[in-house]
Amino acid sequence: PVPAFQPGVQRIPTRPLVAIGLDTSGSIDRDLLRRLAGEIAGILLRGSGDAHLLCFDETVHHAAALKPLALARQLETVVIRRDGGTSFVDVLAQAENLGCVVAVILSDLDGETGPPPRMPVIWATENRTPPRMPFGRILVLED
Repeated sequence: PVPAFQPGVQRIPTRPLVAIGLDTSGSIDRDLLRRLAGEIAGILLRGSGDAHLLCFDETVHHAAALKPLALARQLETVVIRRDGGTSFVDVLAQAENLGCVVAVILSDLDGETGPPPRMPVIWATENRTPPRMPFGRILVLED
């Protein structure tokens, strides 16, 4: 008799890709930026996929694949553009172009969202009374 089930023999070499958007606009002060950047390590430690950092204000100004073992060094070398406005349109479009399965946006949520992407979005903020976002799920970060 022919078996009804045969286990797969091919390994899947790719892992899901997570986009981590870090808002560096003028509305984010240095202390908040430091705390939001600290959340990146937590995302990498808890996640099982690969991550791509997208630093943005009105547009993405820095993009890099994150390496968990070199994360501190990577974050120290990022040249952060400051004093701009905030728009989530470009960062979400670039996350989609990368083929990410989810976007985690670390921000104060003060900006234009644009149309919803095809992937889920998690809006992570320290704002205790965050504004309503037209799509995605809001996650308020604890101290």
